Amino acid sequence: EKFDWEQGNPVHNIAENRNLVKSSQLYGNGNIKAKLFDGFTAGINLFKQRSTQDSSRYNAITTQAGRTDRGYAFRANSVWDKNLMEITGDYDKSFGKHNLKLLAGYSYEENYTQYMRVANRGFITDQFEYNNLGGGENLFPGDVGSMKELSKLISFFGRANYSFDGKYTVSGTLRRDGSSKFGNQNKWGLFPSASAAWTISDEAFLRESKVIDELKFRAGYGIVGNQEGIGPYSSIALYGKGDEYYDNGRWRNTYKYAQNDNPNLKWEETATMNVGFDYMLFGGRLSGAMDYYVKKTSDLLYVYNVPVPPNLYPTTLANVGDMTNKGFELTINTENIRTKDLKWTTSLNFATNKNVVNRLSNELYQTES
Repeated sequence: EKFDWEQGNPVHNIAENRNLVKSSQLYGNGNIKAKLFDGFTAGINLFKQRSTQDSSRYNAITTQAGRTDRGYAFRANSVWDKNLMEITGDYDKSFGKHNLKLLAGYSYEENYTQYMRVANRGFITDQFEYNNLGGGENLFPGDVGSMKELSKLISFFGRANYSFDGKYTVSGTLRRDGSSKFGNQNKWGLFPSASAAWTISDEAFLRESKVIDELKFRAGYGIVGNQEGIGPYSSIALYGKGDEYYDNGRWRNTYKYAQNDNPNLKWEETATMNVGFDYMLFGGRLSGAMDYYVKKTSDLLYVYNVPVPPNLYPTTLANVGDMTNKGFELTINTENIRTKDLKWTTSLNFATNKNVVNRLSNELYQTES
Protein backbone atom coordinates (compact mmCIF):
# COMPACT_ATOMS: atom_id res chain seq x y z
CA GLU A 1 0.00 0.00 0.00
CA LYS A 2 1.33 3.41 -1.00
CA PHE A 3 0.98 6.33 1.41
CA ASP A 4 0.97 9.89 0.12
CA TRP A 5 3.19 11.12 2.95
CA GLU A 6 5.72 13.34 1.23
CA GLN A 7 4.05 16.73 0.88
CA GLY A 8 7.15 18.82 1.52
CA ASN A 9 7.15 21.59 4.08
CA PRO A 10 3.48 22.65 4.44
CA VAL A 11 4.36 26.10 5.75
CA HIS A 12 6.71 26.67 2.83
CA ASN A 13 4.06 25.41 0.37
CA ILE A 14 1.46 27.84 1.73
CA ALA A 15 3.88 30.74 1.66
CA GLU A 16 5.27 30.19 -1.85
CA ASN A 17 2.44 28.62 -3.90
CA ARG A 18 -0.57 30.53 -5.21
CA ASN A 19 -4.10 29.38 -6.08
CA LEU A 20 -6.48 32.30 -6.49
CA VAL A 21 -9.97 32.56 -7.98
CA LYS A 22 -11.70 35.89 -8.56
CA SER A 23 -15.40 35.89 -9.45
CA SER A 24 -17.74 38.77 -10.21
CA GLN A 25 -21.46 39.09 -10.94
CA LEU A 26 -23.19 41.97 -12.71
CA TYR A 27 -26.96 42.25 -12.97
CA GLY A 28 -28.99 44.95 -14.67
CA ASN A 29 -32.76 45.03 -15.00
CA GLY A 30 -35.12 47.75 -16.17
CA ASN A 31 -38.73 47.85 -17.24
CA ILE A 32 -41.23 50.38 -18.50
CA LYS A 33 -45.01 50.06 -18.42
CA ALA A 34 -47.45 52.42 -20.08
CA LYS A 35 -51.25 52.46 -19.96
CA LEU A 36 -52.16 53.23 -23.56
CA PHE A 37 -55.95 53.16 -23.13
CA ASP A 38 -58.55 51.91 -20.67
CA GLY A 39 -57.68 48.36 -19.65
CA PHE A 40 -54.60 48.01 -21.89
CA THR A 41 -51.01 48.21 -20.63
CA ALA A 42 -47.88 47.76 -22.73
CA GLY A 43 -44.52 46.97 -21.24
CA ILE A 44 -40.90 46.25 -22.07
CA ASN A 45 -38.41 44.51 -19.79
CA LEU A 46 -34.64 44.40 -20.35
CA PHE A 47 -32.28 42.16 -18.38
CA LYS A 48 -28.50 41.83 -18.53
CA GLN A 49 -26.30 39.45 -16.57
CA ARG A 50 -22.54 39.02 -16.78
CA SER A 51 -20.50 36.58 -14.72
CA THR A 52 -16.72 36.36 -14.88
CA GLN A 53 -14.18 34.07 -13.23
CA ASP A 54 -10.42 34.48 -13.30
CA SER A 55 -8.25 31.62 -12.01
CA SER A 56 -4.54 31.96 -11.29
CA ARG A 57 -2.19 29.24 -10.02
CA TYR A 58 1.56 29.05 -9.46
CA ASN A 59 3.63 26.20 -8.00
CA ALA A 60 7.04 27.56 -7.00
CA ILE A 61 10.33 25.94 -8.07
CA THR A 62 11.37 25.28 -4.49
CA THR A 63 8.15 23.48 -3.43
CA GLN A 64 7.01 19.88 -3.64
CA ALA A 65 4.31 20.72 -6.19
CA GLY A 66 6.56 22.71 -8.50
CA ARG A 67 10.01 21.15 -8.33
CA THR A 68 9.46 18.53 -11.08
CA ASP A 69 8.17 21.17 -13.52
CA ARG A 70 10.74 23.74 -12.34
CA GLY A 71 7.84 26.07 -11.62
CA TYR A 72 4.31 25.76 -13.01
CA ALA A 73 2.05 28.71 -13.89
CA PHE A 74 -1.59 28.64 -14.99
CA ARG A 75 -4.20 31.26 -15.93
CA ALA A 76 -7.83 30.80 -17.01
CA ASN A 77 -10.65 33.22 -17.67
CA SER A 78 -14.37 32.61 -18.23
CA VAL A 79 -17.15 35.02 -19.22
CA TRP A 80 -20.88 34.24 -19.19
CA ASP A 81 -23.39 36.71 -20.64
CA LYS A 82 -27.18 36.58 -20.66
CA ASN A 83 -29.30 39.16 -22.47
CA LEU A 84 -33.08 39.13 -22.26
CA MET A 85 -35.76 41.35 -23.78
CA GLU A 86 -39.51 40.92 -23.19
CA ILE A 87 -42.29 42.95 -24.80
CA THR A 88 -45.85 42.45 -23.52
CA GLY A 89 -49.33 43.80 -23.99
CA ASP A 90 -51.88 43.23 -21.21
CA TYR A 91 -55.65 43.83 -21.41
CA ASP A 92 -57.83 43.59 -18.30
CA LYS A 93 -61.50 44.55 -18.43
CA SER A 94 -64.63 43.78 -16.43
CA PHE A 95 -68.18 43.88 -17.76
CA GLY A 96 -70.64 43.34 -14.93
CA LYS A 97 -70.03 39.80 -13.71
CA HIS A 98 -67.64 39.10 -16.58
CA ASN A 99 -63.88 39.61 -16.39
CA LEU A 100 -61.51 39.19 -19.32
CA LYS A 101 -57.72 39.23 -19.18
CA LEU A 102 -55.58 38.96 -22.31
CA LEU A 103 -51.80 38.85 -22.55
CA ALA A 104 -49.58 38.73 -25.64
CA GLY A 105 -45.84 38.96 -25.76
CA TYR A 106 -42.48 38.37 -27.39
CA SER A 107 -39.19 37.46 -25.74
CA TYR A 108 -35.62 37.19 -26.98
CA GLU A 109 -32.94 35.48 -24.90
CA GLU A 110 -29.26 35.16 -25.72
CA ASN A 111 -26.70 33.12 -23.74
CA TYR A 112 -23.02 33.49 -24.46
CA THR A 113 -19.98 31.73 -22.99
CA GLN A 114 -16.28 32.34 -23.60
CA TYR A 115 -13.32 30.53 -22.00
CA MET A 116 -9.54 30.49 -22.38
CA ARG A 117 -6.68 28.91 -20.45
CA VAL A 118 -2.87 28.95 -20.66
CA ALA A 119 -0.22 27.08 -18.68
CA ASN A 120 3.57 26.90 -18.81
CA ARG A 121 6.45 25.46 -16.83
CA GLY A 122 10.25 25.61 -16.69
CA PHE A 123 10.92 29.01 -15.10
CA ILE A 124 14.30 30.32 -13.97
CA THR A 125 12.77 32.45 -11.20
CA ASP A 126 9.65 32.54 -9.02
CA GLN A 127 9.60 36.33 -9.16
CA PHE A 128 6.79 36.69 -11.72
CA GLU A 129 4.60 33.81 -10.49
CA TYR A 130 1.59 33.50 -12.90
CA ASN A 131 2.04 37.02 -14.35
CA ASN A 132 4.60 36.17 -17.03
CA LEU A 133 3.61 32.87 -18.64
CA GLY A 134 5.82 33.59 -21.63
CA GLY A 135 8.85 33.30 -19.37
CA GLY A 136 8.46 29.53 -19.12
CA GLU A 137 10.54 27.21 -21.28
CA ASN A 138 8.39 24.07 -21.46
CA LEU A 139 5.00 24.73 -23.06
CA PHE A 140 3.08 21.49 -23.85
CA PRO A 141 0.54 21.24 -26.73
CA GLY A 142 -2.33 20.79 -24.29
CA ASP A 143 -1.39 23.84 -22.22
CA VAL A 144 -3.41 26.28 -24.37
CA GLY A 145 -7.15 26.09 -24.94
CA SER A 146 -10.14 28.28 -25.72
CA MET A 147 -13.82 28.02 -26.63
CA LYS A 148 -16.83 30.15 -27.43
CA GLU A 149 -20.56 29.27 -27.43
CA LEU A 150 -23.74 31.15 -28.22
CA SER A 151 -27.37 30.02 -28.00
CA LYS A 152 -30.64 31.86 -28.61
CA LEU A 153 -34.23 31.31 -27.51
CA ILE A 154 -37.09 33.26 -29.10
CA SER A 155 -40.69 33.02 -27.89
CA PHE A 156 -44.10 34.30 -28.95
CA PHE A 157 -46.79 33.75 -26.32
CA GLY A 158 -50.39 34.55 -25.57
CA ARG A 159 -52.79 33.93 -22.70
CA ALA A 160 -56.55 34.43 -22.29
CA ASN A 161 -58.35 34.25 -18.95
CA TYR A 162 -62.10 34.58 -18.51
CA SER A 163 -64.07 34.45 -15.26
CA PHE A 164 -67.79 34.79 -14.53
CA ASP A 165 -69.19 35.90 -11.21
CA GLY A 166 -65.94 34.89 -9.51
CA LYS A 167 -67.09 31.27 -9.58
CA TYR A 168 -66.16 30.00 -13.02
CA THR A 169 -62.76 30.51 -14.61
CA VAL A 170 -61.30 29.24 -17.86
CA SER A 171 -57.90 30.05 -19.31
CA GLY A 172 -55.78 29.08 -22.26
CA THR A 173 -52.19 29.74 -23.29
CA LEU A 174 -50.24 29.25 -26.48
CA ARG A 175 -46.49 29.47 -26.88
CA ARG A 176 -44.32 29.23 -29.95
CA ASP A 177 -40.69 28.76 -28.91
CA GLY A 178 -37.64 28.63 -31.13
CA SER A 179 -34.25 27.36 -29.98
CA SER A 180 -30.98 27.53 -31.90
CA LYS A 181 -29.94 24.19 -30.38
CA PHE A 182 -32.17 22.05 -32.63
CA GLY A 183 -32.11 20.99 -36.28
CA ASN A 184 -32.93 23.43 -39.08
CA GLN A 185 -36.44 22.05 -39.60
CA ASN A 186 -37.18 21.51 -35.89
CA LYS A 187 -36.09 24.68 -34.09
CA TRP A 188 -39.67 25.77 -33.39
CA GLY A 189 -42.21 24.10 -31.12
CA LEU A 190 -45.87 24.91 -30.44
CA PHE A 191 -47.03 24.41 -26.83
CA PRO A 192 -50.69 24.92 -25.84
CA SER A 193 -52.39 24.59 -22.46
CA ALA A 194 -55.89 25.04 -21.02
CA SER A 195 -57.39 25.00 -17.55
CA ALA A 196 -60.70 25.54 -15.77
CA ALA A 197 -61.75 26.13 -12.18
CA TRP A 198 -65.11 26.09 -10.40
CA THR A 199 -65.54 27.59 -6.92
CA ILE A 200 -68.28 25.24 -5.77
CA SER A 201 -68.54 26.83 -2.32
CA ASP A 202 -69.90 30.05 -3.91
CA GLU A 203 -72.93 28.23 -5.27
CA ALA A 204 -76.26 28.82 -3.55
CA PHE A 205 -76.56 25.23 -2.34
CA LEU A 206 -73.29 25.52 -0.36
CA ARG A 207 -73.15 29.20 0.47
CA GLU A 208 -74.84 28.74 3.85
CA SER A 209 -72.94 25.57 4.74
CA LYS A 210 -71.68 25.40 8.32
CA VAL A 211 -69.03 22.85 7.37
CA ILE A 212 -67.59 23.93 3.99
CA ASP A 213 -65.86 27.31 3.93
CA GLU A 214 -64.19 26.90 0.55
CA LEU A 215 -64.30 24.20 -2.11
CA LYS A 216 -62.76 24.63 -5.54
CA PHE A 217 -62.47 22.16 -8.41
CA ARG A 218 -59.56 22.48 -10.85
CA ALA A 219 -58.69 20.75 -14.12
CA GLY A 220 -55.96 21.42 -16.63
CA TYR A 221 -53.97 20.08 -19.54
CA GLY A 222 -50.83 21.49 -21.08
CA ILE A 223 -47.70 20.78 -23.09
CA VAL A 224 -44.29 22.30 -22.35
CA GLY A 225 -41.02 21.97 -24.21
CA ASN A 226 -37.54 21.28 -22.86
CA GLN A 227 -34.21 22.37 -24.36
CA GLU A 228 -32.16 22.54 -21.17
CA GLY A 229 -29.17 20.33 -20.48
CA ILE A 230 -27.88 20.14 -24.06
CA GLY A 231 -25.17 22.17 -25.74
CA PRO A 232 -25.70 25.13 -28.08
CA TYR A 233 -24.60 23.19 -31.20
CA SER A 234 -26.15 19.81 -30.46
CA SER A 235 -27.67 19.19 -33.91
CA ILE A 236 -24.62 19.84 -36.10
CA ALA A 237 -21.34 18.04 -36.75
CA LEU A 238 -18.44 19.37 -34.68
CA TYR A 239 -14.72 18.99 -35.22
CA GLY A 240 -11.96 18.98 -32.63
CA LYS A 241 -8.21 18.55 -32.42
CA GLY A 242 -7.06 15.06 -33.30
CA ASP A 243 -3.74 13.23 -33.10
CA GLU A 244 -0.46 14.73 -34.25
CA TYR A 245 1.63 13.36 -37.09
CA TYR A 246 5.26 13.88 -38.07
CA ASP A 247 5.86 15.47 -41.45
CA ASN A 248 9.05 16.85 -42.97
CA GLY A 249 10.84 17.50 -39.71
CA ARG A 250 7.92 18.80 -37.61
CA TRP A 251 4.82 17.64 -35.79
CA ARG A 252 1.52 18.75 -37.33
CA ASN A 253 -2.03 18.80 -35.97
CA THR A 254 -5.07 16.99 -37.33
CA TYR A 255 -8.79 17.53 -36.88
CA LYS A 256 -11.37 14.85 -36.30
CA TYR A 257 -15.10 14.48 -35.66
CA ALA A 258 -16.07 15.48 -32.12
CA GLN A 259 -19.85 15.13 -32.58
CA ASN A 260 -22.21 13.53 -35.08
CA ASP A 261 -24.81 15.74 -36.71
CA ASN A 262 -28.52 15.08 -36.15
CA PRO A 263 -30.73 17.41 -38.25
CA ASN A 264 -33.82 15.69 -36.78
CA LEU A 265 -33.03 16.83 -33.23
CA LYS A 266 -36.11 18.57 -31.77
CA TRP A 267 -37.87 19.69 -28.60
CA GLU A 268 -38.50 17.25 -25.80
CA GLU A 269 -42.19 17.59 -24.86
CA THR A 270 -44.06 16.92 -21.62
CA ALA A 271 -47.86 16.78 -21.59
CA THR A 272 -49.56 16.97 -18.18
CA MET A 273 -53.19 16.38 -17.20
CA ASN A 274 -54.24 17.37 -13.69
CA VAL A 275 -57.54 17.35 -11.77
CA GLY A 276 -57.91 18.37 -8.17
CA PHE A 277 -59.76 20.04 -5.32
CA ASP A 278 -58.83 22.78 -2.84
CA TYR A 279 -60.82 22.70 0.37
CA MET A 280 -61.26 24.54 3.69
CA LEU A 281 -63.64 23.18 6.34
CA PHE A 282 -64.89 23.96 9.85
CA GLY A 283 -63.96 27.63 9.94
CA GLY A 284 -60.46 27.01 8.64
CA ARG A 285 -59.67 24.24 11.08
CA LEU A 286 -59.16 21.76 8.23
CA SER A 287 -57.77 22.64 4.82
CA GLY A 288 -55.65 21.28 2.00
CA ALA A 289 -55.74 19.94 -1.54
CA MET A 290 -56.18 16.71 -3.48
CA ASP A 291 -54.66 16.18 -6.93
CA TYR A 292 -54.41 13.44 -9.51
CA TYR A 293 -51.98 13.86 -12.42
CA VAL A 294 -50.75 12.04 -15.50
CA LYS A 295 -47.55 13.31 -17.08
CA LYS A 296 -46.15 11.93 -20.32
CA THR A 297 -42.75 12.96 -21.66
CA SER A 298 -42.10 12.18 -25.32
CA ASP A 299 -39.12 12.62 -27.64
CA LEU A 300 -36.74 12.30 -24.69
CA LEU A 301 -33.30 13.79 -25.31
CA TYR A 302 -30.74 11.02 -24.72
CA VAL A 303 -27.17 10.27 -25.80
CA TYR A 304 -26.97 6.95 -27.70
CA ASN A 305 -24.00 4.78 -28.58
CA VAL A 306 -23.82 4.35 -32.36
CA PRO A 307 -21.58 2.19 -34.59
CA VAL A 308 -18.44 3.58 -36.24
CA PRO A 309 -18.68 3.35 -39.22
CA PRO A 310 -21.08 4.44 -40.71
CA ASN A 311 -21.00 7.17 -38.06
CA LEU A 312 -17.83 9.16 -37.52
CA TYR A 313 -18.27 9.57 -33.75
CA PRO A 314 -19.38 6.85 -31.29
CA THR A 315 -22.33 8.73 -29.69
CA THR A 316 -25.29 10.76 -30.98
CA LEU A 317 -27.87 12.91 -29.17
CA ALA A 318 -31.38 11.96 -30.35
CA ASN A 319 -35.10 12.09 -29.49
CA VAL A 320 -36.39 8.55 -28.99
CA GLY A 321 -37.81 7.75 -25.56
CA ASP A 322 -41.25 8.08 -24.00
CA MET A 323 -41.92 8.09 -20.25
CA THR A 324 -45.11 8.31 -18.17
CA ASN A 325 -45.60 9.48 -14.59
CA LYS A 326 -48.92 9.30 -12.79
CA GLY A 327 -49.85 9.78 -9.19
CA PHE A 328 -52.03 11.19 -6.43
CA GLU A 329 -51.16 13.92 -3.95
CA LEU A 330 -53.01 14.77 -0.74
CA THR A 331 -52.33 17.64 1.67
CA ILE A 332 -54.15 17.96 5.01
CA ASN A 333 -53.60 21.00 7.24
CA THR A 334 -55.24 21.14 10.66
CA GLU A 335 -55.49 23.89 13.24
CA ASN A 336 -55.76 21.98 16.50
CA ILE A 337 -55.60 24.86 18.97
CA ARG A 338 -56.44 28.48 18.20
CA THR A 339 -56.37 30.82 21.21
CA LYS A 340 -55.00 34.27 21.93
CA ASP A 341 -51.83 32.83 23.48
CA LEU A 342 -51.41 29.48 21.74
CA LYS A 343 -51.71 28.20 18.20
CA TRP A 344 -51.02 24.58 17.23
CA THR A 345 -51.12 23.46 13.61
CA THR A 346 -50.16 20.25 11.84
CA SER A 347 -49.60 19.39 8.21
CA LEU A 348 -49.77 15.96 6.57
CA ASN A 349 -48.61 15.19 3.02
CA PHE A 350 -49.21 11.96 1.15
CA ALA A 351 -48.16 11.21 -2.42
CA THR A 352 -47.91 8.28 -4.81
CA ASN A 353 -46.06 8.19 -8.10
CA LYS A 354 -45.75 5.48 -10.71
CA ASN A 355 -43.04 5.94 -13.31
CA VAL A 356 -43.01 3.85 -16.47
CA VAL A 357 -40.39 4.12 -19.20
CA ASN A 358 -42.44 3.22 -22.26
CA ARG A 359 -39.51 3.06 -24.64
CA LEU A 360 -35.90 4.13 -25.02
CA SER A 361 -35.06 2.59 -28.40
CA ASN A 362 -36.18 2.52 -32.01
CA GLU A 363 -34.91 0.99 -35.22
CA LEU A 364 -32.05 3.51 -35.44
CA TYR A 365 -31.04 4.08 -31.82
CA GLN A 366 -30.87 1.37 -29.16
CA THR A 367 -29.84 1.39 -25.53
CA GLU A 368 -27.49 -1.33 -24.34
CA SER A 369 -29.28 -4.44 -23.15
